[in-house]
Amino acid sequence: MHVRGRSAVGAWSETRVPLKIRVTPPFWMTWWFRVGGGIALLGLVSAVFRARMLSLERRNRELESLQFAREKALLEARASQEALHGAYGRLRALTRQLEDAKEEEKRRIARELHDELGQLLSAIKINLKALGRLPERSEERASGLSTRSRSSTR
Repeated sequence: MHVRGRSAVGAWSETRVPLKIRVTPPFWMTWWFRVGGGIALLGLVSAVFRARMLSLERRNRELESLQFAREKALLEARASQEALHGAYGRLRALTRQLEDAKEEEKRRIARELHDELGQLLSAIKINLKALGRLPERSEERASGLSTRSRSSTR
């Protein structure tokens, strides 16, 4: 750029002198600041990304451990349920055996009562027939009855 000047009296100079003006920009507009800012921004983005990834990995590990614990609890619950079903089946079988044993005991007692009663009735019938065949001796009967009544009172 060339400059021409005017004197105090108002006369213009005939020669043009080249003028060199150097404008120094503020530091935030320099190339080194912009490059440094870009690198810092990339570093910040990278750090935020890395922190987020670490957080997600930690959360993923927690979820995996919870999933493992859940699966373990489900397996234990299934095993417990199967054991409960097995115990219930054994209980039903024992109840069935108990009922069968009760019925068998009832039948045995009924047979014994029936047999004893039948034997007693048979014995009474035989004794009555035997008494009916004996000759009618009033003395023997009377003495037999009195002997029996005395022995039963003792």
